[in-house]
Amino acid sequence: MGFQIWKLGLCFALLSYSLLLVSSQAAAAAEGGDATVEGTVYIDGKAHIGTIDDDFVCATLDWWPPEKCDYGRCSWGLAGLLNLDLSNKILLNAVKAFSPLKIRLGGSLQDKLTYGTDDNRKPCTPFIRKPSEMFGFTEGCLPLKRWDELNDFFAKSGAKIIFGLNALSGRSIKPGGPAIGPWNYTNAESFIRYTVEKNYNIYGWELGNELSGNGVGTKITANQYAADAAALKSIVQKIYKDIDFKPLVIAPGGFFDTNWFKEFIDKTTTSLDVVTHHIYNLGPGVDTHLVEKILNPSVLDNIVGAFSGLQDIIKSSPTSATAWVGEAGGAYNSGHNLVTNAFVFSFWYLDQLGLAAKYDTKTYCRQSLIGGNYGLLDTKTFVPNPDYYSALLWHRLMGRNVLYTSFNGTKKIRSYTHCAKQSEGIMLLLINLDKSTTVQVKLAFNNTNALRHKHRSRTLHNQHMSYEKMIVQLPQNDDAEIRREEYRLTPKDGNLQSQTILLNGNVLSVDSSGIIPPLEPLYVNSTKPIMVSPLSLVFIHLPDVILPACKSVQEMSVNGDEPPPEFHVKDSSLGGTDSSHLSSPVSVPIIDLSFLLSSKDDLGKLRLALESGGCFQAIGHGMSSSFINNIRRVAKQFFGLPQKEKLKYSREANGVEGYGHDLVVSDKQVLDWNTRLFLRVFPENQRKLNLWPENPDSFSYELSSCREVLHEYSIKLKQMMDLLFRAMAKSLDLEENSFSAQFGDNQIRCDVLLQDEEVEGLQIVKDERWITVPVIPRALVVNLGDQMQIMSNGVFKSPVHRVVTNTDKLRISVAMFNEAEPENEIGPVEALIDDNRPRLYRNVKNYASFNYECFQKGKVALEEVKFRA
Repeated sequence: MGFQIWKLGLCFALLSYSLLLVSSQAAAAAEGGDATVEGTVYIDGKAHIGTIDDDFVCATLDWWPPEKCDYGRCSWGLAGLLNLDLSNKILLNAVKAFSPLKIRLGGSLQDKLTYGTDDNRKPCTPFIRKPSEMFGFTEGCLPLKRWDELNDFFAKSGAKIIFGLNALSGRSIKPGGPAIGPWNYTNAESFIRYTVEKNYNIYGWELGNELSGNGVGTKITANQYAADAAALKSIVQKIYKDIDFKPLVIAPGGFFDTNWFKEFIDKTTTSLDVVTHHIYNLGPGVDTHLVEKILNPSVLDNIVGAFSGLQDIIKSSPTSATAWVGEAGGAYNSGHNLVTNAFVFSFWYLDQLGLAAKYDTKTYCRQSLIGGNYGLLDTKTFVPNPDYYSALLWHRLMGRNVLYTSFNGTKKIRSYTHCAKQSEGIMLLLINLDKSTTVQVKLAFNNTNALRHKHRSRTLHNQHMSYEKMIVQLPQNDDAEIRREEYRLTPKDGNLQSQTILLNGNVLSVDSSGIIPPLEPLYVNSTKPIMVSPLSLVFIHLPDVILPACKSVQEMSVNGDEPPPEFHVKDSSLGGTDSSHLSSPVSVPIIDLSFLLSSKDDLGKLRLALESGGCFQAIGHGMSSSFINNIRRVAKQFFGLPQKEKLKYSREANGVEGYGHDLVVSDKQVLDWNTRLFLRVFPENQRKLNLWPENPDSFSYELSSCREVLHEYSIKLKQMMDLLFRAMAKSLDLEENSFSAQFGDNQIRCDVLLQDEEVEGLQIVKDERWITVPVIPRALVVNLGDQMQIMSNGVFKSPVHRVVTNTDKLRISVAMFNEAEPENEIGPVEALIDDNRPRLYRNVKNYASFNYECFQKGKVALEEVKFRA
């Protein structure tokens, strides 16, 4: 159970306003020679063109044994999953530094791997080198003891695990031909069940490796693969039925083939969560021209067709699946020593991350975390290679929203822009592939208000084009307060094939304890031009560039910006925006709680309110006006803090708690038009106090801090709800604990809302009409909720409700939400089931998670849990 404090936007309807497109001109850049040339980065800040996961950066661990060799070189050592030293401190610290890092467990040998569960009748032996076998090795087995050891490491490191399952099990394979027959999932199902029984957290189960299209080694038809993915989905739903968040179902983990992927995606619209493809666009690792390829823009762009092709298929399909790069090592067959594990590879790697994000790829898994010649960590010493630091910088700096970016000037500059991660402004990545030319970069935006600072910016002359743009220069006045942050990456001694990387001229290396070094920026006065040296990479944080695509709801509301598309509500099974039948504010029942347990008349009023609409205004709750006003003041002062201060309490990657917007789980999800602070309050030992604001300078009330105010409010609400639930049961002639016993001791069992005292917004459906719940300054609005409708067997009603915004004012409310303890099963109280009122709902566990899943699918959870004899 937790708080949500919302700050709602200004308007529900779309706003119409004219946008001044900004113009830009770049000085001509002459290639070659030791020269400095000018160029212009154009950034469209009106709306983002894609979004990435908070934990976009992912790395792989493979199954290859030490005997894996390519071109006479054996580069895997003991880095395979069956042999990896999990006690190495550098390994642990390297993973923990991402907090979290997605790790995909898989590779070619996953389709020859069995699991040492009870159903596996064969001896559990490791892979053995045998050249005549597919991939050069016999079948191998994962002992459960080793799986336990791996999960212990994953838990310590905080990694999020994607496990690649054997998709060839049970099929007959013709030499050089396809794999025939359905997937035999018996061993996989036992392995998944064991994993759940041991409470191991798996973020996703992936089916197969490189078996799509023409395949590698063998292939499976799209039609059969779709059937197998549906089988995996069914297994996951069955085994995880009582668990909050179910793992993702992921496939096919192969090379992009337009026709194959289209058929597969069209046939997995209800069974697939993620579509994965692999990238090795530089060719074989033995190629002696890899460095030239990496520095060639045309070669870097040769993968664009796969990114855009997959994006087009997903957009044109009813699927809700998103795209990932499931494995990418650049050069296949283990890469190339001193190229794919050296500084020069960061040009390819960071460009790949930028391109993938541009085409709405949610996650990008690098082959490998360790192993081969393309590991982020050295196979023998575990010391981070240059790409490790490139990955960590991306993870910490580049935010979810991707902005359209182009560069006018030399073709050797690659440019990518995102909203900054958990900070204000934008993050610009510039990659200079030129060997001898420094580029001076100017910035251009499609919004003249992009720069937020104290001084006026100069604008250069316009150039007549098909649409107007304008260069907006950085501040020309010398002001030490206006600074940008730069993270400049270069190789040691200028050697592109060095395995030592410099950040702002300083060597990055772990210390004797294996601690990952801090990644500190260089602070540059904004009056200085942006310079990108030859063969270098630079991340630039511009905190004073505030674009509409990067604003919070609060900022957009204040400025009157048009809401982005993800906030637009369309008609759906959950109701649309039509307010044509909206009634004028009417009287919602008012219940005085102080008389409930002593007055039959008041108990009757409570029952009538809950039977007729399930919503009432509670007074007599024992909280003084000054205390109630204190709660409102806490909320207003928190949202009045500078954005930089509020961002200290940002929700964690893929987490729910903290400050920010809704957790995005689907591209097709409609987001609430709000910015909120969400805090879990009960059980108290599960509170994340680092997300609870406590700033004596900003929060000085009768109680000493925001944290203490919210703590006392949660205690008082729990006491109020304990009384109310006894009264609800008593009103139906039930034992007083009839409802509370199903929820558990630590839960509040209704939704309670403290409305803004000046701005209305809450609406409920009553008699098939939307009605507005009026504001009564000291009253608390109680919404009964689905779970009470289920437990009362439909006697009490859960109100359909929504919140609309005000066209003139911001609205702040404090809501307390509830959920039963996940392991508790809720269902109709037996005393409320008889011949006249048969059972209406089945029993259900973890209703909060179930309700959330239904909401994302556009379904009504109450309809889904109706009892069908």
